Amino acid sequence: MIMNGTKKRKKEQLTIATEKDITYSTLSDGFDWFYFINNSLPELNLDETDTTTSFLEYKLEIPLIISAISGGEDTGDKLNMQLAEVSNDEKIALELGSIRPYLEDKAKLSILKEIRSICKNNPLIANLGAVQVKSYLKILPSVIEEIGIDCFSIHLNPLQEAIQPEGEPLYKGIKEAIKSLKREINTPIIVKEIGIGLSRNVVVELMNIGIEYINIAGAGGTSWVKIESERITDKLKREIAREFYDWGIPTATILNEIRDLTKDVKIIATGGIDRGIKFAKAIALGAHLAGGSRIFVKKWTEGGQNAIRELIHVWKEVLKIAMFCTGCKNIDEFRANKNIIREKYAFNSFT
Repeated sequence: MIMNGTKKRKKEQLTIATEKDITYSTLSDGFDWFYFINNSLPELNLDETDTTTSFLEYKLEIPLIISAISGGEDTGDKLNMQLAEVSNDEKIALELGSIRPYLEDKAKLSILKEIRSICKNNPLIANLGAVQVKSYLKILPSVIEEIGIDCFSIHLNPLQEAIQPEGEPLYKGIKEAIKSLKREINTPIIVKEIGIGLSRNVVVELMNIGIEYINIAGAGGTSWVKIESERITDKLKREIAREFYDWGIPTATILNEIRDLTKDVKIIATGGIDRGIKFAKAIALGAHLAGGSRIFVKKWTEGGQNAIRELIHVWKEVLKIAMFCTGCKNIDEFRANKNIIREKYAFNSFT
């Protein structure tokens, strides 16, 4: 079977992400810059802590999201199917990788419908690049309705588009395309980055056009510039890509700077979150949900669904203990609570 360009690219990206070191070289996700304030008199029992939260009218066991990974080719489809089963059982949110391959081959939309049928207890989010939203604007409303997703995610990735060999750095008119799609569908929309980070200014701009869910997807974890540079064959272009290996805004920096906005918009935090304590810090810094992608692919590669389940259970227990040791009985008390988490160091502000 001949693989089209998009499917071939997705397969290459997933292989690189699982087999090579594609994390940031020197830029941190920023979570080490924060520490919890230990409360030795929490006045509650550990088993009283409640990690549940609501998202898109679902009750989640913990405020965790498995964010966009891959799809459209055999390995990615298998991965998404198995992630759907785990996320449904564990009652956490799941975001699929770009649905562009399915839009280019509509016969494969049945796979997305099958994933939807698996996800009965948890929210399912589909995802597409902002440039492609412009291209598919006329058919997206009907496709979104056909799949039956709970939320549609639009990813902003100008740097990746500029570096990628097949990239389309065509960002003029993106804001209007987002506004147009928002008018055409009843499905909630998330706007996100892909691991480089949204500045406070962009978050506010998105809020001003009515976006209620924003995934800041900060720097410090997977570097899509590194992934794309592995695919570049031209020596000069690869050298240009290297200049941007540490371009981005750390995830924790963004959370700290937009904490005052979290009462007005649902913030999702991804980017460098590969440990339970980082997950807990992200929620404490104001994220409605937090999670990641590569860590779940890595666990799946190492041990399949059981390894992913174990990771989720570890993160849940870490969150419970962090809540207990800061005197917070539920997520509402824990989230965006300035009294329980403090910054270690002064660092520059990004706007």
